[in-house]
Amino acid sequence: MITVKRLDFGDSFRRKIIFSVLAVVVTVIVVEIWIANRLSTYGSEIAKLESSAIDLSMENEFLKNKLSQKLSLKNTQDLGKKYGFEKIKNIEYVKDQTLALNH
Repeated sequence: MITVKRLDFGDSFRRKIIFSVLAVVVTVIVVEIWIANRLSTYGSEIAKLESSAIDLSMENEFLKNKLSQKLSLKNTQDLGKKYGFEKIKNIEYVKDQTLALNH
């Protein structure tokens, strides 16, 4: 007949197992709370960035409109008049083009 010996781990081994399981559970809970906190923080940061992007987009459109007004033909004509430029009335052509090329 074969006899099987039963291993007796005792109370100290059971305490170690219980302590280890509790440590793992507490660690998982703490990590889960930390992750939830970080996700909520990232959500508010993303909202701030989206708001900033909208503000910058509106400012960009405003600056584009302002630039197009500054570069308009009417504005350029008014600036030309302000600095003394006038519309050409008589156009004169140089018939002998070699004059400009001779030294």
